[in-house]
Amino acid sequence: MFENIWKWLEDTMNAFKDFVIDHYENPLMWLGFFLIGILVFAITYNALTKHQQ
Repeated sequence: MFENIWKWLEDTMNAFKDFVIDHYENPLMWLGFFLIGILVFAITYNALTKHQQ
């Protein structure tokens, strides 16, 4: 079972890597990655500091 999960994860990451390599010149992709990163940071920060609000 673990091998199937590992294989699926490896295939997914290879597909993502190929996508990034094919579209590395697209500034909208990098802007999207940046905005998703900021969103994840904001959600995590809010969850960790919830007791202080």
